[in-house]
Amino acid sequence: MNTVRVNHPILEKLFELEREAARRFPREYDPGLGRIGLLLMRDLPNFGYPCTPTNSRSFAHTGGEGVHFSFLVSNDEINEESPILLTIPAAPKSPTFLVGETLLDFLCLGIQRGFTALENLGFLYEDTVKAYGNPTWRPTQHVQFWTCHALDEQDRAVLELLADRFRLVPWSDPKEKLDRLRSLYRSKLEFFPEGEPGAE
Repeated sequence: MNTVRVNHPILEKLFELEREAARRFPREYDPGLGRIGLLLMRDLPNFGYPCTPTNSRSFAHTGGEGVHFSFLVSNDEINEESPILLTIPAAPKSPTFLVGETLLDFLCLGIQRGFTALENLGFLYEDTVKAYGNPTWRPTQHVQFWTCHALDEQDRAVLELLADRFRLVPWSDPKEKLDRLRSLYRSKLEFFPEGEPGAE
């Protein structure tokens, strides 16, 4: 990929909030936003898995199984209108999902349950969509417990800080929104020849 221009003030504010959250909610591993599944990467690499779209640059990962969040690059630029992708390398089918029309939109998706459990879109899609659409949803079967990453008091405090700073409102209908994002942007994803064609 050519050199990518980055013009994204909201991303810069997210990096600033990461530093603040790490100071306010310290811990040895994954401090700050890392504790809610957003380990930020300032250098915006392409994560490089065969299933990672080649026209993307990653801004965060969950810390497990190579799961990462990326901007969809258009015209060699990342800006506040750049859509957000989630890539789950271990997913058995199409491992890349469109999870936000913009960075702010993506943050709204995870503001109630955090971002770690979004990796279950690749394994338990319907249950994960239900969990993210309803904060009171609870699993009734053992396998469904993966869709609800446990949050402690400080995790919730970090989510509240994030919601307050960016004035985030949860998605009202994740299934409809994810379907719409897929229809809008799926055809724009580019992959290595041996990569997974398409996205959910």
